[in-house]
Order: sequence, then structure tokens, then C-alpha cells
Amino acid sequence: MKALNASRTKWFVIGAILLCAILAPHRCLAGISIGEIYGSLSLDSAWPPQGEGSPCWSPDGTTIVFSWGDGYTAWDPSLGGYPNPDGSYIVIMTADGQAIRGPDNPLVNDPYWDNGMPDWSPDGNWIVYIKSRVGPAQILKVPSTGGDAVPITQIDGNWHPRGPKWSPDGTKIAYRGGDYWTMPNGRPYHIWITDPDGSSHEDLTPGITGYGVTGPSWSPDGTRIVFTQEGEPGLLVLNVTTKSVTTLPGFPSGLTPSTPVWASDNSILFNSTGGIYDYQIDTQTTTQLTFGPDGLGDWHPTSGLVFSSSRGCTVMWDSNIWTSAPRVTLVEIDIKPGSYPNAINLGSQGLIPVAILSSPEFDATSVDPDTVELAGSSVSMRGKSNKYMAHEEDVNGDNLLDLVVQVATENLDPDSFQDGYAILTGKTYGGEAIEGWDEITIVPPE
Repeated sequence: MKALNASRTKWFVIGAILLCAILAPHRCLAGISIGEIYGSLSLDSAWPPQGEGSPCWSPDGTTIVFSWGDGYTAWDPSLGGYPNPDGSYIVIMTADGQAIRGPDNPLVNDPYWDNGMPDWSPDGNWIVYIKSRVGPAQILKVPSTGGDAVPITQIDGNWHPRGPKWSPDGTKIAYRGGDYWTMPNGRPYHIWITDPDGSSHEDLTPGITGYGVTGPSWSPDGTRIVFTQEGEPGLLVLNVTTKSVTTLPGFPSGLTPSTPVWASDNSILFNSTGGIYDYQIDTQTTTQLTFGPDGLGDWHPTSGLVFSSSRGCTVMWDSNIWTSAPRVTLVEIDIKPGSYPNAINLGSQGLIPVAILSSPEFDATSVDPDTVELAGSSVSMRGKSNKYMAHEEDVNGDNLLDLVVQVATENLDPDSFQDGYAILTGKTYGGEAIEGWDEITIVPPE
């Protein structure tokens, strides 16, 4: 067995403009890396970047909803906004930039209105968004397959809701609401929640002063909401039931976070100077994930990060949608524990043992055998039972239990071998993606 190799990060733009192609090391935090970054020229070359923002993954992680604008003209006081007859649209595309509902057939298009900040309901049936520019801003929802929009708020006057987010169970929508434009004499943004039909609205942070909050984002279990206070350092966590607010410890004093996203039980992403950052709750550590003029959008456990960025754009307000492969916990594996070289005969009908090794930072027994693949070959089953051929064993004598799985040689995909290495992928029971690889020697020679 050889030591685990360093990984590489690829940067691309898909579409009419190639921004860059770079190979660089992963940026890691406690064994977690952001994975591969794909800068996606949103939609295709027929629709240039026009202020694209607030991207959000569908619940299954296959498509992205976001706002697409036609640029801005001079402010018109009589309209209370910008007199652009096209406004901005709500559009949907695949992760590789193919239009599902593009600007020629947008999901939402109200002339003279800006439509943005979309968020997908957990069941995938609805998209909630903000409608603003002419008159008070409003929250609406629209069927994700198209149809008439349904109002959630009916607001009069100078009060603006922003950033609506569905709760994980789909029973509530959190948003920030206030009168930012008349500050400091107006009402600061607070965190509010409402029912999806708009039947009730409750202020969860009545004590917030100043210019108010940014966010919100729900915890995975739906009991808490993370937000930030405008212009202030630190991440704040609101208990939805008690309305108590706590400050997460260990936050760097030199960063002023905004638009946080609660990515997993232990990870909160946020925007700050120079890019997107990751705060780990258990270790109270913060790592910069992206380096550029990037606006955080959303995180999906299998599809990764999606964000807007003005990288490569030369016109003010323009931006593209960028995506990443999911962050992966890099683990050490040992193919055929105790043997080297690891000879594999692709004509064999046998099984190959693979050990996923534990370390002080990683518990291999937390890996779900149902998700594990080595070079495309899944973990084999015991006879006709529904039990996987997997067991716990300390294979390297470090007093830590490892996970040993058996995969069928005949199911290996030779095309997936990379430079003499076989790659193992999988997930923990908690949904964290893992990846590891070990050297192999194919016999007899092909």
C-alpha cells in the first residue's frame, strides 16, 4: 500500500467563454476538501451573463434555479426602480448549464419587476422567490414545473422581505424582513417565519437593532436558524422554539460574514472578504474555500457548492453561476490488506478485500457499505441474503477499527483505473462523501 496521493482541482467554464484551466491542490479542512470547481457559463452562449444570482439546488441536486437579469438602466424615482421592461427572470438549468426554463421560456417573468432569491421546497414542487422593484417587495411561490404564482405576503409601504428559505420539513418559510432603505430611523431586518400559505408571520428576533440581519439558513434538523448581523463579525444561531440567540465561538475576528448557509450538521458556509468560507462547528475553525468575487448560493450533499461570481466579467452587475463537486473526506484505503503489489486479474471470478482505514480524525465504521464502490464495483452480498460482505477489523494494528469490504473482480470497470490506481468512493451514514485510492497492478497484462 502506498501513501494517499494529493488530489487536484480543475477550474472550467462551460459555454462561450473559457476563463481558465488550472490544476491545483485541494483546499482541505480536517480531511474535508471542496472538490472540483466547475465555472459554468450559465445557460449557453445565446444568453450572456446578466446579473445571475442566488442559485439554489433542486432537492435531488440535478438542477439549479436562479435569477437572470437583463442588466440595469438609470434609476427612475417615479417607478421606484429601474425602468428595464424585461426585469429579471427566474430560470432553471442543469448543473452543466443546459437550459430547462431559460430566458426565452422562464419560470417567472414579470415585466418591470425583479424576481430573485429563489428557494426550492423540500418536496421539489414549489419555488419561493422575491418580487421587487415597483412598489413593496413581496414573497411568492410558483410551481416548479410552471404555472401561476401564489402570493405569500401582501405588504404595503416601505417594508421589504428578503431571502426566503423553506424549512427542511416544508412546513415553514424563514425570511428576513425590514425597512433597510430608511435606516437608521426605519425598521432593521429581523428573522421572520411564515406558513407556506402566508397565513401567519412571526418575528423571531425582535431584539435585533442597527441595520439588521443577513441570512437566514435552517439547520438540517429544522430546529435552528443561522444568520449574521449586518456589518458585525460572528455567526449567530437562533433557536426557533425559544427564540434564544447564541454566538458560535472561535470565529475569526478579521472576517465579517454574510449570507450563511448551514451545509451539514457540522459545517456552516458563508461569504466574506475575498470569497466563500467554511466554519466547522466542532473544531471552531474556519477555512477559505474559494478565492474571488463570489456570492454564496447553496450547498447540496451530493452535488456540492453552487455560487454566483463575477470572475471574467467586464460589465458591472454581470456574473456567472459556478458549481463544484461535493467536498470529499479523503480517506486511506488498503486493497488486499497485507499484500503488495496489489495484483488484480480482471478475468478472475473472485472477490477483492478492501480496507477503509480509520484514523484519529475519521471513523471508518461510520461508512455505509451500501454506498461503497471500488472502480465501479459495489460491495458484494452474502449469498442470497440482503447482508453486505463487510466487517469491522483492525487490519493495521493501530487499535482503531477499520471497515473491510469485499467487491467482485468481474464488476470492476477498467476504464475507471487512473495511472495504476483504483479509486474507492462512498458515503458515511451521515451523508458525508468519502474518497480514497490505492495502487494496483493488472495481471496478466492487457
